[in-house]
Amino acid sequence: GGYNKAIELYEKALAIRVETLGEKHPSTSSTYNNLGNVLQEKGPALAIKVEALGEKHPSTAQTYNNLGSAYYSKGEYDRAIEQYEKALAIRVETLGEKHPSTATTYNNLGIAYASKGEHDKAIAYHEKALAIRVETLGEKHPSTADTYNNLGNAYNSKGGYNKAIELYEKALAIRVETLGEKHPSTSSTYNNLGNAYKKKGQYNKAIQLYEKALAIKVEALGEKHPSTAQTYNNLGSAYYSKGEYDRAIEQYEKALAIRVETLGEKHPSTATTYNNLGNAYDDKGEHDRAIAFYEKALAITVETLGEKHPSTAASYGSLGVAYKHKGEYDKAIELYEKALAIKVEMLGEKHPSTAETYFNIGLLHDDRGDKEQACAYVQHALDIFTPTLGPDHPNTRKAARNLGRIRSADVKVQGARTGGALGEEENEQKQQEGSGGDDNMTSQDWAVLVPFHSPVHAHNARLAHQSAAASAAGSAAQRARRPAASSEGWVASLYSLSVHDRPEQHVVAAGPRQSGMRPTLLLHLRYR
Repeated sequence: GGYNKAIELYEKALAIRVETLGEKHPSTSSTYNNLGNVLQEKGPALAIKVEALGEKHPSTAQTYNNLGSAYYSKGEYDRAIEQYEKALAIRVETLGEKHPSTATTYNNLGIAYASKGEHDKAIAYHEKALAIRVETLGEKHPSTADTYNNLGNAYNSKGGYNKAIELYEKALAIRVETLGEKHPSTSSTYNNLGNAYKKKGQYNKAIQLYEKALAIKVEALGEKHPSTAQTYNNLGSAYYSKGEYDRAIEQYEKALAIRVETLGEKHPSTATTYNNLGNAYDDKGEHDRAIAFYEKALAITVETLGEKHPSTAASYGSLGVAYKHKGEYDKAIELYEKALAIKVEMLGEKHPSTAETYFNIGLLHDDRGDKEQACAYVQHALDIFTPTLGPDHPNTRKAARNLGRIRSADVKVQGARTGGALGEEENEQKQQEGSGGDDNMTSQDWAVLVPFHSPVHAHNARLAHQSAAASAAGSAAQRARRPAASSEGWVASLYSLSVHDRPEQHVVAAGPRQSGMRPTLLLHLRYR
């Protein structure tokens, strides 16, 4: 009886805090955690509640939804989906397919599948949510804007940056009209637009958008607010992507100070900022200092999220990159393998983030001169990237280019990489390496990579052979235009991308009302 009462009180508190403080306030986050602990640890209480109200009751659906959100926050996406599907079945039967609460559950399923790397499924669920919300709430409603935003996140994760921008701009127009220019949700849309432009390599445009978001957040929420810290963090990531490491560190330190004060030292968001500082110092060549920051991030992540969490895997991966840069390859492989084991268990073998670790291990074997092992790992990564992200995604192209470079002496670049390691990330968002043609896979790469076992592959390979000479000449000219720096320095400045927060999303746990954003994290790609 006490557990049922606790669940009831936490759900009431959660609804009030979401409405009055917003999803991103520390008190709201604390209530999510408390509710999640009760729901997960006291399973019999849920059974009693189901028995008292009946399985097919809206309140039971709400509890399943909350339990799903609790599992989601722990990185247990399959268990989250299981609970969301229970909530969905009840809501469809008791409230109907075309009900805002049903749309909320479709939305949450979409976010969970996106975190699993199943972006097409995510898009399908978000489109269902959008259709319901447009019909029941109207086009110009904040919840409709939320769905455009989440659809944008899914396309952004797939590498469909222009489509993502189109959807974010729809969300922005609705939010400006319904909530006003100076509303935190409007700020969040500017933030997400900044993320998309940064992925396209338009860093100055991204910085302008982040600065708009920051101005709104400081005015609406105050300087010392977790959401303000997020925008400082994202500003840092844009400067980092430009290679302006000192300016990046300045922004990260602002984010860190706010997060330590508002969230505490031992919080996943604080760990994210330590990780970002590690990236910046690593790329400045201060590897020992970077390792110290990475170890802080890892310790906090293990304590707050557990050893078996995607963010923990990301921390191991970041440490692996730093040890690789120090030339300590055995230590780097040990850390990559820890990251890989966690990702395979938590995300699955066929997840893009798992592929990133296979890719990084492949490059490490390449550095050690073991071409056979390098090819095996990079090929395995490519076999995962191609069906999950598509052949045109930057990660797929990067893996293909590197596989071609390793396999073929003709396309091997002496003294410089065609691309570096992919960073360890928690889940869905990945950063593009920058602007320019160097992101495009050459036709000669296709000639090396493509097996002649399907009509599409054979067609691509024929085209590749026909234009190989022109492609090689173009690549040589392209390399001649690179900055006059050592190959190692050039790789670090161009390909090292930061770790920062997830695009702001909406995961509803407290019931049918949807407002605000949950403070979720994303560790982004680091290209080496």
